[in-house]
Amino acid sequence: MNGSLYSRIATLALLTTLTLPSLAGVYIVNKVSGESNGTNTIYLESDRMRMETTEGGEDIVVIFRGDTETMYVIEKDKNRYMSMTKEEMARMGQQAKAMMDQLGPQQKAMMEQMQEQMKNMTPEQRKMMEQMMPDMGKAMGMPEAAEPLRYESKGSGGTVNGWATTHYVGFRGDAKEQEVWAADLGTLGVSESDLAVFKKMQEFVETLTESIGMDLGGAMFAVGDEEPPFDGIPVKSVDYENGRIVQTEETVTVEKRGNPAALFELPSGLKKIDPMSGMGGQ
Repeated sequence: MNGSLYSRIATLALLTTLTLPSLAGVYIVNKVSGESNGTNTIYLESDRMRMETTEGGEDIVVIFRGDTETMYVIEKDKNRYMSMTKEEMARMGQQAKAMMDQLGPQQKAMMEQMQEQMKNMTPEQRKMMEQMMPDMGKAMGMPEAAEPLRYESKGSGGTVNGWATTHYVGFRGDAKEQEVWAADLGTLGVSESDLAVFKKMQEFVETLTESIGMDLGGAMFAVGDEEPPFDGIPVKSVDYENGRIVQTEETVTVEKRGNPAALFELPSGLKKIDPMSGMGGQ
């Protein structure tokens, strides 16, 4: 994985809220196609989550344990992992904030480096980072930039894999950047109480992001106290860049079931690395 550790953790959190209906005791499969192709698979229980992402040559597993407030990020192809507790996340955030406060003339260079790293991200990850960068810039004393996406309801979106949907179009200014087909929780066969583990993970990651001035409160499909920009859970989304389609993501399976306990345990034989050094190197 490329880019700073902080950016990746925030991106993982946003990816969960943006594209994956996080539901307790379920099995979910998303298919991604476009500039990059891959699969996102989610396993959820009441207090733990496993997300497997195979996309753009990467094979990443994220395990979140709400019972121990620990997150593991595993690079399967490199046979290694890093683990973070809530306390470690807070310390990382404090260290990152201290570094940002001391940047001074290096601010512009850092932002340019982040933009260069974004070139190696998938279109969806790149868009999420672009949305977050104004908040990161604010933490470093830089002016705010792009306006957020504005969603308009277009009425019935027909069915997506058997689920009745409502169609929404997201604009930034006058430019269309995203189309979303959202289904009600009831249509998917789940209830709001199934969202408990996602809420725990969002609060866990915010331990870091709030420390460095990044706000996940505007994440598109937030639950709980945050007001989503539209009703329902997205089961299909199409992203645009300069008027052309760059990525399509579609939920193909939402199945209520119990998942094997071993899925939420750290596999043996992996090399542990320091979270502060990040992942993605050799």
